[in-house]
Amino acid sequence: MELITPIDILNIKGPSQFRKLGNEIQEVYCLQGVKINDKHFEVVVRQMMRKVRIIDSGDTLFLENQLIHKNDFIEQNDNIYGMKIVEDAGDSEKPKAGQMITARQLRRELVIACIR
Repeated sequence: MELITPIDILNIKGPSQFRKLGNEIQEVYCLQGVKINDKHFEVVVRQMMRKVRIIDSGDTLFLENQLIHKNDFIEQNDNIYGMKIVEDAGDSEKPKAGQMITARQLRRELVIACIR
């Protein structure tokens, strides 16, 4: 049996179904005679949506199944976006095979190689 998370509901059903889920939770509390302001549910849901689970770490430093803050995930992806992996460094001394470099670093190495 697979656990259905609030993120799954939001992604598949959309925001309206997500609000409906919040209303249903509110009803459970009302049946018990407890009235809770919607803001409290919004805070709980926001906290639940802050974390993401890493499925495939790719070229990042994250581990598979690691639970991290969403902002850290976005920042790390922005850092590696557009980077290239050096497969064959050739005669170059700086970038080594397997190293990740930016397009700017690659251009610099090409210019240096052309000057030599």
